[in-house]
Formats: sequence, structure tokens, C-alpha cells
Amino acid sequence: MRQHPQKLNTLKIAGIAALVLAVLYVAVQLYLIMGHSYKQETAILYELSDSVTLDGVVVFGEQEVQGSGSLGYLVEDGTRVVEGTQVAEVYTDAQQAAWREELTRVENTIALLEKAQNANSGSDIEVVSSQAQSSLYDLLDTLDRTGLAGLEDAQNDYLLAECRVNVCTGLETDYSQQIAQLIQERDSLAASLGQPQAIYAGNGGYFISAQNSKFLTKTKEELDAMTPTQLAEYLAGGAQETRNVAGKVITSYHWYYYATCDLAAAEKFQNQTRVTISFPGKSEEALPATVESVTVDQDAGLAKVVLGCEYTNTSMLKLVQQSAQVSFATYTGLRIDKNALHIVDGEKGVYVKYGSIQRFRKIYVLYENEDYILVPADQSNGSQVKLYDEIIVEGTDLQDGNLL
Repeated sequence: MRQHPQKLNTLKIAGIAALVLAVLYVAVQLYLIMGHSYKQETAILYELSDSVTLDGVVVFGEQEVQGSGSLGYLVEDGTRVVEGTQVAEVYTDAQQAAWREELTRVENTIALLEKAQNANSGSDIEVVSSQAQSSLYDLLDTLDRTGLAGLEDAQNDYLLAECRVNVCTGLETDYSQQIAQLIQERDSLAASLGQPQAIYAGNGGYFISAQNSKFLTKTKEELDAMTPTQLAEYLAGGAQETRNVAGKVITSYHWYYYATCDLAAAEKFQNQTRVTISFPGKSEEALPATVESVTVDQDAGLAKVVLGCEYTNTSMLKLVQQSAQVSFATYTGLRIDKNALHIVDGEKGVYVKYGSIQRFRKIYVLYENEDYILVPADQSNGSQVKLYDEIIVEGTDLQDGNLL
């Protein structure tokens, strides 16, 4: 039977209408999804410092170590020396440097084998094996953490422990033959090396070699006399120089930091007696320092700050003109992106995702910078955010109780 044409048209229209409705439904759902997209971050425990970055100079008590030419160093940078310690020597032949390096290696090996020779063959094998294993872990840890720094000492400790294991297990009962051969090699190298001109430390302190020795062009007394503007100009023009010397000896672990800052930072220094200071990229360790003086020039909008510190480390000893990060206080709490902050009925807070519902939670600000806010992790002072809450950082139609 043939269907009536009018009935066919009605069915066609109904099908098109159903298709249009389906398309509209999908479009509405896509609009709702795209129009109500949310960005969330988890509230985690974090530490922020109230700090400023300064440009300044590090001032040590120091003495030049005279000497020039082709130098070979017998002590490492940062080594504690006493007056009269030989720190370097002058080579007249390029080969002498290689002979000195090999001579040092042979002497260290002789000393290592002599220590191993004294190991008791009746010692507890478990103890010496444990020591060898521990020294291996230390060697790997040193390589992983510091690269080449301290690697030679860690390597020697491991080799000594392995030699003692060999003695205790009977694999090696006598190193005297190896020692005798090395002594002959040592004597031959010493004869080839000759007697290069020796360079001695004239003062006790911490030695820094020429390649890492830079010097201030002004004395501490001259820095003390500078105004904030004069110090800023001095720093802008470059405050350090190199000299034709063998190095220097830092004669005191007590040092000072001279810097300039704006008036807002100066006010923070005026309200503090103790701060911490570090040198990003050069000496990351935060050291305690004392605010020695703050000189303010209101007209110039500048202040001169002098900090003092009685702690140091090897990387610190090489610094002269250097940017520093000075921290006044450190705060620990739950970190929240500043974009998540809202003020509702005069109350600061954030919206938190609970399942498919958004809830407004009040916060108490412990500390904030340009990017983040810290709130109490223990929900003290009326703060309602908890650890691992899902904070809504970005979103539309935010309101307490709304569906996400």
C-alpha cells in the first residue's frame, strides 16, 4: 500500500525537528561545559619568605699572597692555612705541573697502602665489609650531590676500605712490594720536578687561589663613609678588580655586606635586628646576619644597609660584588593562588570544590606575595581551608552552594 504524500511530509518534518532538537541539546551542553570551566589547585603545605634582593659587596678581612708566573697550587680553595704554609709553587717548565700532579697521586697511594698494611688480618670481616659498603655509598652520594667536589677524598676512603677487606680476608697479606715500587716512582718524580720556587701564606686564614681572587677597589673605611647615593653609584660602576698575585688569605670568618635598597625595604631593615642572607647561584646556604646599620636618604629614595655575619663557607669566600637575598621572616602554611581570593560580605575567602558543589570558605592570611597567599594549616584564626582542599582558582558563576 502506498502512503499518502501528506503523511510522508509530516514524518519528514518530525524527523528534521527531532534532529534539530538533538543538535540544540548538544550545543547547550557544550555551552554549559565551556561557559562554566574551572581551574583548581590543591592546598599544600608550603614555606614562603618575606625577603628582598639586593645588589652589594661582600667585605672580608684579607691579605694578598704575592706571586706570579706559571703557578701550581698545593692547597684547595677554602683550605684553612697557618702563617708559613706553602700554598703554591712557580713552574719554569710546563711539564712540571704534570709531574707535581702525578707525584701527589703516588704519595697519596703510598699513604693509603701503608694504612691498609696496618690492618689486622684477624679483624671482624663483617665490620670491615660494612665499612667498605658504607664508603662506597658515600662515594656514590658525593658524586651525585656535589659532582667533583670532595670526590677524591671519598674515592680514597673507599679504596682504603677495600684494601683492608683484602687484608682481613687474606687476599692480600703484604703491600710492601707495591709500596717499595711506588717509593721508587715517587723519588724519580721528585727528581724530575726539581725545586720550584715556593709561595707561602703570610697570614693564617682561608686560602683562595688567584683564579678565584677578586678584590674590592675601596676599603671598608671608604665604604663606611659613603652615602646611599655614592654607594649606589659605586656599585653601578663595578666594585671589584683582579690583581697580579698568587691569591689571597681570608683572615677572619667575620664579614660584612654593604648594599642599597629602596625606602620600603629600608623600613623592614629598621624593624629587624636579625635576618638571613644567601647568594642565589653562588652560595645557596642561608646564613644568619645582624643588621649593623641603616642610612636613609629620603630625597634620593635610597637607603644604605650594612649587614654583619660570623658564619661562612667555601663558596662564600670567593664572593666580592654579588646580589643577595635577604629574608626577614619565614612563614609556613597552606599555599593558595592569589587568583582564588574573593571577598564576600566583607570576608576574605576562596571557593572549594566538594564533590560537584562549590563552597565558600573563609581564610586568614598569614603572609602573601605577588603570587600566593599562605593560610594556617591548623585552621586557626577562623581560617576554614584544610590541607588538600581543591581550591577553585578560576571559574564562572562562583557562589556558595552552586553546582560545578
